[in-house]
Amino acid sequence: MVEKDQTGLRRAPSGTVEVTPEVVGWALRESGMRASELAGRIGVSEQEIRSWVAGDASPSRGQFTKLAKELARPEAIFFLPSAPTESSIPPQFRVSGTLGGRALDPEAMLRIRRAQRLQDLLRWVLVDEGHRSELLSALPHASAGEGEAEIAGALRKWLDVSVEKQLACRDGRTAFRLWRSAIERNGVFVMQHHMGRDGVRGFSLADERAPLIVVNRSETPQARSFTLMHELAHLASKPGSACVAPRDYRDGRDQEQWCDRVASHVLIPRDALEADVRQRRTQGNSEPFSLVSAIATWYKVSLRAATVALTQSGHVPRDTYAAVARRAPANDFPEAPSGSDRHVPGGGERAAAKRLRELGAPAIEVLNRASQKDRITLHDVLDHLDVNVDEYDELLSELKRTEQSLA
Repeated sequence: MVEKDQTGLRRAPSGTVEVTPEVVGWALRESGMRASELAGRIGVSEQEIRSWVAGDASPSRGQFTKLAKELARPEAIFFLPSAPTESSIPPQFRVSGTLGGRALDPEAMLRIRRAQRLQDLLRWVLVDEGHRSELLSALPHASAGEGEAEIAGALRKWLDVSVEKQLACRDGRTAFRLWRSAIERNGVFVMQHHMGRDGVRGFSLADERAPLIVVNRSETPQARSFTLMHELAHLASKPGSACVAPRDYRDGRDQEQWCDRVASHVLIPRDALEADVRQRRTQGNSEPFSLVSAIATWYKVSLRAATVALTQSGHVPRDTYAAVARRAPANDFPEAPSGSDRHVPGGGERAAAKRLRELGAPAIEVLNRASQKDRITLHDVLDHLDVNVDEYDELLSELKRTEQSLA
């Protein structure tokens, strides 16, 4: 006879949690992880994982909790009578023109699923509050292939960031914060996580209430700014996507290249670019790489973003993109992170400050507000933000300090 414990979970007589083997196998396949990798994360043997999938054994309560967390699935899904028939990862994320034929790696798939879960909760809270952002409703929309300059101009107006304000940024890190704040101010949630040098640059999840962008924090701030605008272009054209940079740039019509061109237009408006190119050529920066480097430095953007802008405007040859990639391979992925906003004695970044930058203030504020009103439980907040109680308290304190410093 199968009993239930005080948490409501089904328990086999042996004291293990009785899960549906087919669902465990489905969740493992969807994760992109090998059984051996999942076993290492949970702290069990590969054979134990295979026995759960085969239905020959069941995990203990502690093992089950780790299983659900590592596979980024709600615990209830493991008690379904059968596995879902559809993948939880959208087709445009799984296939890959965006990934050059490569499948998404497990870390990227995990990040996407966690972002989907968080987005679902944010959407629910916003609908429950009756919230509807007029700024978000004004997000320009376009079909991929439409004029890049026109949609970029509309996006820049929607962001309300002038060229003067952009150029006043002291460095790429400050510029990234400027762009991120502008996007968040308009109702789009922005997060950043380390997804590796070989992982996706970023992805976006379209939604009428809670659109969300995640960028790869392993990149330089300049590269993250380009990814932000690339994903914003995806949201403007409705679908979500998971993207990496192409090996070379060609004047194609596919959506990824269209998003790159829109992003470059947003970051480097062409009317301002023309005057800057003339000035730099008079200063002796006529050689393509020197011109690209000078423009990238001036606008606080990546070499890749500057190359797309200069290629599209005809100021450098078409093969410059490949040449830049060869000469500056580490431009987007530095060897180690540099700089931080807040340090603790002895060096190192304060954990709460790091988590705040990863998750973004808007998401934390929305969930904390709902928790304070007892619309969602604290457990839900901790689970979706992937923090414990102490970390959450520190996170709220850090959020308050940040707000006071900006007041």
